[in-house]
Amino acid sequence: MNKLTTDFKAVYQRLNQAQRKAVDTVEGPVLVIAGPGTGKTEILAARIANILLTTDALPENILCLTYTDAGTVAMRSRLLQFIGPNAYRVDIFTFHAFCNLVIQEQADHFGLRNLTTISELEQFRYVREIIDAFPHDHPLTRSTGDLHFEADRLLALYEIMKKEDWSSAWLAERVDAYAATLADSPEFLYKRQTKGPDGTVYKKGDLNERKLREELRKLEQVKAAAQSFDDYQRLLAERGRYDFADMILWCIAAFKQNSDLLATYQERYLYLLVDEFQDTSGSQFELLLQLADYWDAPNLFVVGDDDQSIFRFQGASVENIRRFAGRYQDSLTTVTLTDNHRSSQLILDGAAGLISRNLERLSNDKQLRAMNPEVATLPEPPELVGYATTAHETVAVANRIAALLDQGVLPEQIAVIYRNHSQSDEIIRFLTGRGVAVQTRRRADILQEPLILKLLTILRYLAAELDRPHSGERLLFEILHEAWFEVPPLALARLSVEIARHRTEKRPCYWREQLPLQGLDKGQQSLFPASHDLQLRRAGETVEELLRDAATMTLQELLHHVITRLGILAQALSAHERVWHLELLNTLFDFVREETAKVTMSLSDLLAMLADMQQQGISLPVEKLSYTGAGVNFLTAHGSKGLQFDYVFMLGCTRSVWDSASRNRTYKLPPTIWSGPAGSEEEESRRLFYVAMTRARKQVVISWPERDNKEKELEKSRFVAELAEAGVAALQQVVLADEELLAFGSRVLQAASARLPSAFIDDSFVDSLLQKYSLSVTHLNSYLRCPVAFYFNTLLRVPAPMSAALTFGSAVHHALEQVFRKMKNDPARRFPNVATFVDDFRWFMQKHEAGFTPAEFRRRLEYGEAILPGFHEAHHRSWKQDALVEYPFRSILVDGVPLNGKLDMLEFSGSHVTVVDYKTGNPVKARKKLNPPDPEKVAKAQAEGKEPNDDDLLGGDYWRQAVFYRILVEHEPRRNWIMSAARFEFVEPEKDTGEYKSARFEVSDHEVAQVRQQIKEVYAKIQAKEFHVGCNKPECEWCSFVKRFTGGV
Repeated sequence: MNKLTTDFKAVYQRLNQAQRKAVDTVEGPVLVIAGPGTGKTEILAARIANILLTTDALPENILCLTYTDAGTVAMRSRLLQFIGPNAYRVDIFTFHAFCNLVIQEQADHFGLRNLTTISELEQFRYVREIIDAFPHDHPLTRSTGDLHFEADRLLALYEIMKKEDWSSAWLAERVDAYAATLADSPEFLYKRQTKGPDGTVYKKGDLNERKLREELRKLEQVKAAAQSFDDYQRLLAERGRYDFADMILWCIAAFKQNSDLLATYQERYLYLLVDEFQDTSGSQFELLLQLADYWDAPNLFVVGDDDQSIFRFQGASVENIRRFAGRYQDSLTTVTLTDNHRSSQLILDGAAGLISRNLERLSNDKQLRAMNPEVATLPEPPELVGYATTAHETVAVANRIAALLDQGVLPEQIAVIYRNHSQSDEIIRFLTGRGVAVQTRRRADILQEPLILKLLTILRYLAAELDRPHSGERLLFEILHEAWFEVPPLALARLSVEIARHRTEKRPCYWREQLPLQGLDKGQQSLFPASHDLQLRRAGETVEELLRDAATMTLQELLHHVITRLGILAQALSAHERVWHLELLNTLFDFVREETAKVTMSLSDLLAMLADMQQQGISLPVEKLSYTGAGVNFLTAHGSKGLQFDYVFMLGCTRSVWDSASRNRTYKLPPTIWSGPAGSEEEESRRLFYVAMTRARKQVVISWPERDNKEKELEKSRFVAELAEAGVAALQQVVLADEELLAFGSRVLQAASARLPSAFIDDSFVDSLLQKYSLSVTHLNSYLRCPVAFYFNTLLRVPAPMSAALTFGSAVHHALEQVFRKMKNDPARRFPNVATFVDDFRWFMQKHEAGFTPAEFRRRLEYGEAILPGFHEAHHRSWKQDALVEYPFRSILVDGVPLNGKLDMLEFSGSHVTVVDYKTGNPVKARKKLNPPDPEKVAKAQAEGKEPNDDDLLGGDYWRQAVFYRILVEHEPRRNWIMSAARFEFVEPEKDTGEYKSARFEVSDHEVAQVRQQIKEVYAKIQAKEFHVGCNKPECEWCSFVKRFTGGV
């Protein structure tokens, strides 16, 4: 104990009066409000040392609970300095680790020997089971789109319910009580006289029934979601699984049911300490009270800061501090720490001026004082700097970092703090390209890494071929472009066209069959050079070898064989990032080994599992260090908590990024369910901004771009405006010279675009494809959306399976076509009844069932069976017997451009034609597709420095279709037709009203001139082979393919 006494006294002498009070008050409840940089970790360790010095307590009589594993490590490290190895006898745990200790020690009570922790993927699969079991009319059922859209929101709600210890019945009761009050709420009354869509006039103060109905619908969803919680818990129990939140609930329940069990731990722990108390959840707070309630005035010491409560999205609640203070108000000692040993006074004053605007604060008397003589009086206030664009901000911040490094500042004393990881990608690439070492720990998802994506594409192809031969043609086309096969892209393009041509001759023609034959048919010698023939044949041999292996090898053997046989491993290890690539491959191998050890798994099973993970955003994580050793730190604002740096750059401080709290992952819950104020997103975001500012010791630079790199105007964060209004600093506007931006443009911006390499396009080859080319409206829309995708899908005709949505739409069109064909074949010219109509839809769906997952097939079949009778009832009386269905137009020459198309239906009134087009999909979402170009919106966007919306600039796809139809109809040389109007019939009813909508509009001569101009321009670009620049949208599969191909592994 001599060392303890000596070391403790040395530390104690350094403490200020408030800190000493916190350390000396070892008996009774103590609340310490500890602002940033006030030494809370040190006083926690010092207090434990003082307890051991001044009481009879042993180290094992002390329980210290922290919020994170990092917090437990930091606490024990500090305690080691005071009491040496005895620090390991003090129980320092996270809440979950403590509950795990209780469960392991009381295994007989909990009976949990056969339970295992549930994985993220299992969570999703259980929730998917629950969703699949919902009846068709369930509030959370979706029959189209992503059938399991609700999975994320349900899991997030279950997490909140566990953390707050809410039952499904309790939550449903609260929702009903809140719903009953809405009709009397001013929020649902008209604020002024309003005319409704049907012409009804509503006076100020009238009930807004539409808004109320929508809110009640959302509350019904919350109730339905809450009621499914019991199903989720039942599945966990049946399958021997639990999650971390369950451990806390189990302990709470066990302590309630068994007073002797609770007493065991109450008597063991005489002193309780809690760090980061503002981050505790409702269930954690309840557990703490159970342990403390053995005494009227427990030795319970909690440290927190209401101004640094930034984890509300994880269930944390600053309200727990208020509840703690209220519960022990008669015996509570409150200590507020205001001496800051980190930052300059100007930084602290700026941060204080910002956070003082929050109303959710325990006290406004927390003015921090700078006490570190090294930095306290530094004259640099926070800087507020606006840059012209994101590129200007990136280059300017990088230049300032380089200047600091040139002055001798250590890179580890510089931090770039941002809200989202994506904000840092460009500046990290730019700095590393300039040779600046950076340090960024982010949990990379290997399922998003190019090397692993390429490997998984190969495995997906092998699985598709084993399941159904020749069903993986689209994937084979993609993987043959990889360097492992050494086949030139043009050779693949030519072969794709040749195979597609043979397919049109009504006989099968497949890639696997054609690859081994290249060069063996003399008729093909002019199409492919001999060297290409050999490469294609070798590729075919390799593919067949891999397919044989996939049928016989274990998963681990197959994975190893694929990466070695194709040379993936050798290529990965010869790349610049070979250590990272090896880490990626090892992580995938470890995952496969662990999963196959749990259950027998086929290749299809593995890929289905990984597809589920990708679809639900479940990562297969690996810690990625941009550089090991010293480097400039890059981290999120949440990740920066508890750290400090000499120089801090807060990046991209725009309203859209910084001013809203973390996205709401679940349903909007009634505000009345919370025991205290529900809190606001604005105040939580302000706390996060405050935390980021107070990481800085010497200087903090807060910057934002006024436009993004596409010239879209951005708005600076409201917190920047508040700092300026408080006089913290003046707003600066900086525009860099063009020469400063050149290096950034070449290193970062150009690398990020999707450009089709010239190696993919051969002029003479493309000319041969375009010799008899005719433009359809589908091709026109496709090119306008993305020239790169047009090249692959339309010209090369790369095979692609039909999507579930497309198959559903085709089934509806098939049923409608059969209605008219059967009418024409009926001697009485009668239209088929509704049962026949639905049967034809059902026949097509069943014929193409292989294109669906079982759940998708059942849901979409049920959906069609539910909506088609109503559509039949709404329309069958107006169907015309003389209508033409699926009418083809071929080689219609307009302005020198050959056009073609097939129209769903033509209705006649003499020579006047109404074109009918049937649409599946949500009619509400389709409205914008019906709009013509909007010059006013385009001019407004351009005047504001924004990039115009594609639909505003070019018109919606459906509008263009209607105009294109008029051009076809009125240029049919064999007819003398005039198109009166186009009518889009929506097969799906509106969700709110259940009505089957149609959109009819006449096409003006001006609109015809607009689309004719688009036709001429697009046709000219196609003839000029302008396919190199893609749309660059993340959802475009061909732009993604080009980026992967040009970027290498």
